Amino acid sequence: MKVAITGAAGMLARDLIETLAPEYELLLIDRLDSCKDLGHEFACMDLVDESKVGPAIKNSDVSLVFHCAAFTDVDSAEGKVDEAYRTNALASASVAAACREAGIPLVAVSTDYVFDGTKQAPYCEFDLPNPRGVYGKSKLWGEQLAFQSGARVAVVRTSWLYGVGGKNFVKTIRRLCSKREKISVVNDQRGTPTYTVDLAGALAVIGGGLIAGRPYEGLWHVTNSGVCTWFEYAKEIARRIGAKTTIEPATTEELGRPAPRPANSSLQNLRWRLEKLPPRRHWNDALQSYLAQEEQSPGPQSGDV
Repeated sequence: MKVAITGAAGMLARDLIETLAPEYELLLIDRLDSCKDLGHEFACMDLVDESKVGPAIKNSDVSLVFHCAAFTDVDSAEGKVDEAYRTNALASASVAAACREAGIPLVAVSTDYVFDGTKQAPYCEFDLPNPRGVYGKSKLWGEQLAFQSGARVAVVRTSWLYGVGGKNFVKTIRRLCSKREKISVVNDQRGTPTYTVDLAGALAVIGGGLIAGRPYEGLWHVTNSGVCTWFEYAKEIARRIGAKTTIEPATTEELGRPAPRPANSSLQNLRWRLEKLPPRRHWNDALQSYLAQEEQSPGPQSGDV
């Protein structure tokens, strides 16, 4: 059996490839050719181009598509509005339409940024979205277009992703700790750091369920468990790597980033729990596993706080 992965050169997709390879043949799709030598079938294309996406999926005999491709630079999205909407919304519509024509299900990855962050408790799948910035708005439109396509669609929202295959907050804190005696990290945004290895495993479960005919369509929130602020997260990273850098709390306003951030990004994995699937690992335990993996394959080291 074969499945397709879009955004195959990305951080999440790299771990999804590792997760799926033992069980499935893979078709990797990306507009970059950096993953063409991974030992799997590869197609290079712009996902907005329906004339290429449709035939690539329909003629490849895949049983499901994992749509991981996205414009994820939250701050850059504020100045690159058209690119963000094309990548996060129109590409999702194109992939979903291709899945409908091929008669196969779609698992699309979305974000906590579809919420405004004003709720005090973690967000559930039935909470109404209200994105504040271009990134969240473009991702929400992508969700809506996918659901409107007529395909069997599962949208999986997640948050605060990190993994060995790309830039992330853990690498940033480690780099800053090696260069500075003191760093400031925001303490008025809370959410759940989510390890791409753990998310990849959950995506495989949801996708496998769809292939098997289970009613897994609709919205899912999938993160690791537990909640922290970026400041608390940074303190734990520093503690685990043995850094002596002083980490001080700061406010979002003090850092002055271009894009608005939700004060509360935490997601409750309600659908996952109601489906009686295995409990999600705590973010602190996942962090330890990631640090061990990073020692073996460090990957890109740069990134922003």
